[in-house]
Amino acid sequence: MAVDWGVRQSPNFPELRRFNQWALAFRARFSGEYRYVSETRLSPPISLASPMNAFAGTPPRTSELRHCHAPAVAAGVSAAAWCVRSFCRAVSQALLITVLWLQAESPVSAQADPKPAEPAAMALDLLAADLKQGWKAYPAESLEGADPDWTILREPGESEPILICRGRMKGFLWTLEKWQDFEFTGEWKYPQDNDGNSGILVHTQREDRIWPTAIQIQLHQPKAGSIFPGGDAMTDNMLEAADGLARPINSWNECRVVCQNGRISVEINGRRAGEVTGARPAGGHLALQSEGSEVHFRKLRIRRLAAGESAAPGAAAAPEGQATPAAVK
Repeated sequence: MAVDWGVRQSPNFPELRRFNQWALAFRARFSGEYRYVSETRLSPPISLASPMNAFAGTPPRTSELRHCHAPAVAAGVSAAAWCVRSFCRAVSQALLITVLWLQAESPVSAQADPKPAEPAAMALDLLAADLKQGWKAYPAESLEGADPDWTILREPGESEPILICRGRMKGFLWTLEKWQDFEFTGEWKYPQDNDGNSGILVHTQREDRIWPTAIQIQLHQPKAGSIFPGGDAMTDNMLEAADGLARPINSWNECRVVCQNGRISVEINGRRAGEVTGARPAGGHLALQSEGSEVHFRKLRIRRLAAGESAAPGAAAAPEGQATPAAVK
């Protein structure tokens, strides 16, 4: 049953009359549109100055009603329906404000979740297959014939094959595959020569000459670990490694080389030799040098570095070599 804002006087509706009086008090307190309501139509009287008094049953003063103005309501809309709508609207607005406040207070990252790091690549054994399947040599005849300069020795009962360079022809052995950011590990030794000489060439360019464009990691027995550019290659600096990093003759030495973003870092026998930066070119073939001495290699492993992977050698266990500016080419 629709109920006007003017409260019914019929004695048959005392509860409804009382509810409408509450509704009138509530809306008259908080609405902005008014029209006059006669004091005689509100019985018993209700305090509009404090609408909650209506619910508590506190009788208001008569003067509070003389200046009471009730809001105008569209025809057919009951006071009860208006109160429900007003209450729901107020609750909705309160919830919306709360949600917006919580969002403003919570730290929100402007970036998407970071991309998971790529798994580390598996190391490739460079001596696992036949030598001619993964390598070429300069000069080419050093890898040919019945008694080549470069050969792999596979002894029964030995898990690791040995690459032997007899050093009779100066040149280098190079991988068919190119490498840019990578980690290389391996071992070498000179069976007899106290002044044995060889080297590892990184970022090697395909050139048919004894000293190709490349960055050389020196394996010369007295100065193993030094780094310098060769051919047309350039670096920001050169490294002269400290003395005594290599072990005595006919002892295996370990070498670790990390090339990443033009930076080349070297460890010899677990001790940091040093590094150079600004390598140009910053990618190419991996090569091993033949420089007149018999030299043996084994456990040659190489793996590509994933983007963002840090694989630089750790802190030096011995005094580092002296880094000097590279000569301008």
